[in-house]
Amino acid sequence: MTENKTQNELADELKQGAQAHRRRELEFMWYRIRRSPLSLAGLTLILFFIILGISAPLIIPVNPVHPYKMPKTFSRLPLPPSREHPFGTTGPVTYGDIFYGVIWGTRYSLMLAFAITGICLPVGLTIGTIAGYYGGKLDEVLMRIVDLVYSLPWLLMMLVILIAIGQRGFWTMVISYSILAWPGYARMIRGEILRVKNELFVEAAKAIGLSDLTIMTKHVIPNAIYTVVIMAAARMGTIVLSTASLGFLGLGFNPGTAEWGIIISEGRNWLLQGSWWITAFPGIFIFFFVLGWQLMGDAFRDILDPKVRRSI
Repeated sequence: MTENKTQNELADELKQGAQAHRRRELEFMWYRIRRSPLSLAGLTLILFFIILGISAPLIIPVNPVHPYKMPKTFSRLPLPPSREHPFGTTGPVTYGDIFYGVIWGTRYSLMLAFAITGICLPVGLTIGTIAGYYGGKLDEVLMRIVDLVYSLPWLLMMLVILIAIGQRGFWTMVISYSILAWPGYARMIRGEILRVKNELFVEAAKAIGLSDLTIMTKHVIPNAIYTVVIMAAARMGTIVLSTASLGFLGLGFNPGTAEWGIIISEGRNWLLQGSWWITAFPGIFIFFFVLGWQLMGDAFRDILDPKVRRSI
């Protein structure tokens, strides 16, 4: 009875210690965010695009044919911005309304980024946690697999995967991108696990005989996840920029899709004719979208810098 009581008390103290560690991490991050103009500027831009994406059906009515297809205008030439088409229209390939394309393209880009992150993060979390926690030969094998995938030429492999799948569309892009992107998350998570597993509350959990699975799921991952989620969020801009680049090259998306890269791809044929609006408006959206996530990423990298932690 006494031994069981002692173990229960130790477990409670261990739980309180882990909770205190998480609370300190959150308080430290929030303190640094409030003192960082970069993070506030980035957060403002990110919130703007999230609100814009959520509000897309309220800003412009959904296309009854398909919500992520630009409505047809059937003009033989690109039309400049007007009251009917605030951002103008594209050329005779898609005959698309650009205002619809960039607004619903915001929603489409956010969905892409969240879907890819939603696949890569759990895969990377599992592999990175196992590699970082156990170390040794298992770590070596898993990290060599990560390095192998990481070393593949990204654009060439994307082309091969997209051709192998043989279809275009949202989930084709998500799956293709995720196959090549998860190693970056695994590396990032492994680094955090290596840091957290040496904390005193983890050593105490091992001392009282908790299983490895319990230690990883209840003590290691919860105390590493904040940093991991933040850094994963910082990669959202990179995901959107990469998928827009693929759209520009005509890979992965169907013509006429409300996607920023697709619109810019059509606009390149009309730049010399003075139809600047086709590339300008989606280009501006891409720039500020990526800038918002980049500012947040840079700010959080500063926040999580060990030198910054020691100076506070």
